[in-house]
Amino acid sequence: YDPARTVQGNPDTFFEGLFVSGEDSTNDVLFAVNNEYRPTFHLSINEVVHFRLLCAQAVSGSAFYFLDSNSNVVPFFVFASDGISYDRAYLKEMLVIGPG
Repeated sequence: YDPARTVQGNPDTFFEGLFVSGEDSTNDVLFAVNNEYRPTFHLSINEVVHFRLLCAQAVSGSAFYFLDSNSNVVPFFVFASDGISYDRAYLKEMLVIGPG
């Protein structure tokens, strides 16, 4: 979140990179989660939490991952996508979701 970034004079909490135009904007790609950039969740060890993820962008997908307080990637289980349950849960470090 960059409070100096505005869109039509209003504070901007979401910015999608310029993927369609082909410009390299990888340093400017910010995504809000529940209107917060890099939200913080406080969980106990072995606590089970169910997250529903939605990529509502029109032209590009998103990659989701979790970091601990030391910025280490935290593995998680995926047990369904697009409303379809898998035969088992799969351990992932990142989940890529397409647009739509």
